[in-house]
Amino acid sequence: MASWRTIAVGLAAVAMVAAGCGPKKIALQRERELRGAGSSVAAGAAGNAVGAQPEAQGAGGVTATTAAGPASPSGAATGTGAATAGSTRTSGPAAAGAPTGGAAAGQPASAASIGSTEGVTDTSIKIGIHAPLTLSGVNVEPILKFKAISNAYWSAVNDAGGINGRKVDVDIEDDGYDPGTALQACRNMIAKKVFFISGTAGADQVAACGQYAIKQGLPYTSLGVTEAGLIGQPGYYAFTLSYEQQGDLQAKYIVHKLGGDTKPAALIRFNSANADGAHTHFDNTYRALTNKSPAVDDAVDKNGNNQELTSECLKMQQAGVQIVSVLTAPTVFSDLANACSGQNYHPQYVGWGNTDGCPVDPQNLGTPNLDGCVSFQTGHQPAQFKTAVGDQCRAAWAKYEQSNDGDMPKQPPGEQTCAYFDLIREALARTGKDLGRDAFKRTLSGFAYDNGLLNPINFGGSQMGSHAVVITKADANSKQEVEIDSTWSTTY
Repeated sequence: MASWRTIAVGLAAVAMVAAGCGPKKIALQRERELRGAGSSVAAGAAGNAVGAQPEAQGAGGVTATTAAGPASPSGAATGTGAATAGSTRTSGPAAAGAPTGGAAAGQPASAASIGSTEGVTDTSIKIGIHAPLTLSGVNVEPILKFKAISNAYWSAVNDAGGINGRKVDVDIEDDGYDPGTALQACRNMIAKKVFFISGTAGADQVAACGQYAIKQGLPYTSLGVTEAGLIGQPGYYAFTLSYEQQGDLQAKYIVHKLGGDTKPAALIRFNSANADGAHTHFDNTYRALTNKSPAVDDAVDKNGNNQELTSECLKMQQAGVQIVSVLTAPTVFSDLANACSGQNYHPQYVGWGNTDGCPVDPQNLGTPNLDGCVSFQTGHQPAQFKTAVGDQCRAAWAKYEQSNDGDMPKQPPGEQTCAYFDLIREALARTGKDLGRDAFKRTLSGFAYDNGLLNPINFGGSQMGSHAVVITKADANSKQEVEIDSTWSTTY
């Protein structure tokens, strides 16, 4: 079976584009302007160190919210609910919380209380998003269609009236799945005076852009990746658990659910300092549970190297490894599984959340050689969980993009991308009409919300909105990752 790299190269003749870098001169000039306005940037950074006051808490310390949420992209009210503590299963949406970031009811907010309004006008909000639209210079948009899904979602929001009367202007920059390109993308967005920035995939890219953005006083949101350089820095907010937390959970799941106390296990991860925390947490927890180290514990080229991956398969096979936890890009995971299958070696693979954990669809980064792979997920599978936000996403795609881009792609990104954007929409809406960066940060700090597709959110004054995962199993016949445990769990 051809790897994703082969498919991508095949597209290159008709879909090659350069990674989006933008005019560096403008970006660097904007950076100098920001540094010159030191007092205002410092004030913005200091303001987000203090979160909103905790909302009323119910039994078990669960944040309670009572007011109805704002209109959804389709114009209907969006159902929400607070995330529950510990291992829980969500059974249905609860009411959304009232805005937490603006002024008290009936009182105008002062400029000092809401912070910088850069990127916000009376009629618009300009937001920045970076994503891997290209890989090694090859345009992957015709397959992943991330930009098309983004356009469909935000077009639907704007046509439904926008957010508190403002239309959302989205600047999507290509990070090339490369930290240097991501940093330049971040500079480009800041030069364009966006209100805040959101990352999507890739720990190295999120770390590079996120650290830079928050130093410039901008809020920055992403899925959970590395904690180093992000958690503890005012202005950063992760909507899912971090790789460090997943490292602990992976070791527990392998030992307690897959027999990893008696079956030799391995950890294969991408070669980056941004995987070091995950590696340390996995190893420490695995040793604490089994009194031994993983049989194989290696870092591999982030972009994949078939010779290296073939050697890893041989090494694991010789060590008798039966369970392999893999924290890499989907392309690398697929190439590893293909290389091992070529040696007639078929261990039990385990994937991580916040990526395509067990990519089994050959048309979407995957390989049938990952059949039976189990994975953490930080969102429900749309094929199994019908939700309002999923329905809205498909309707938006049909209205705005299908005539140009064909069918909506399967995961990733698909409906889960809309569900992620729905979190951003909801947080902006709750901040209210008096929208400023400090007010938005306060909203995020106290944000509790459940759109039924992504993990339930409850920041509770912290920087991570969730600590839970569900479990899927890859099925080569259906080319899907099928949910086998839909309980949002925080330990195993």
